[in-house]
Amino acid sequence: MSEPFRHEGSGSLPLARFRYQETADAAANAPAPIRMFLENVGFDFQANPSRVPDGFYDEKLDKARLELIDRMTETLSNRALRKAIERKNDQCNFDHRAFMTSVVTAKPIKLDENGNVFRIIPKRPSLTPRRRRPRPV
Repeated sequence: MSEPFRHEGSGSLPLARFRYQETADAAANAPAPIRMFLENVGFDFQANPSRVPDGFYDEKLDKARLELIDRMTETLSNRALRKAIERKNDQCNFDHRAFMTSVVTAKPIKLDENGNVFRIIPKRPSLTPRRRRPRPV
């Protein structure tokens, strides 16, 4: 999964980076149609390590994530590109289908002010004994 951020240069296109260097390397070495797709939607091929667990994204980035999904959907509306990606998907280490699934199905998670995952500490269970129902004989 990726972490969206704003490009600091002169362009205003929101960029996204991969969480893991291995994923960034696989994407950078993917066939041309897959690389072209990723570049067109705003990815660069660098990693941006994150403390957010797999399957989740920082809830503060919800708007940027939705913009990224919109750009992905719009780019994949190009039928020729979509077919080229499908043909090349099995020929590389970057699984485009799994990547798309992870981006779309990720759930929001709350981070504290230090960027760590906000954890809710459950209350301690009551120490009073539970009432038990009598068993039928």
